[in-house]
Amino acid sequence: MYSPGLGRFLQTDPVGYKDDLNWNAYVGNNPVNLTDPSGMIASLSGNFASSSSTAAPAAGSKLDGAAIAMPNSDKAGSAQQIAASTNNPNYAAKMLGYDRVEFGAMIHQMKAENQLRGDDNVIWHDNGDVYFKGIQIDNMHNY
Repeated sequence: MYSPGLGRFLQTDPVGYKDDLNWNAYVGNNPVNLTDPSGMIASLSGNFASSSSTAAPAAGSKLDGAAIAMPNSDKAGSAQQIAASTNNPNYAAKMLGYDRVEFGAMIHQMKAENQLRGDDNVIWHDNGDVYFKGIQIDNMHNY
């Protein structure tokens, strides 16, 4: 159960982390347009469906709503850039194709060589570039 007023969950997920560490998997990695209030199946949130949409759901999809027609946007490039970067080391390891344990060792080495503390928040990009405070400081493929 989530409390918007407190901005936090009031109880833990009964399943815990057995399903996946990806917190958006419950809605097919589309939390902006889909919801799953019952915890059973993702469905459209809001009134975004369009009968003229030709988009087909992904194979094996459990969505019970109509396809979503996305409006054209001049910001599509920035959305792709956001999707191609993360500050989560678990996602970064997957994105860059490394085993998580191996990637953890790489992070420690990279942070030590760049005089960063363990709690300094970096952003990894899909080409391996590492940014700290908006400045490219390294590339993870060097480790």
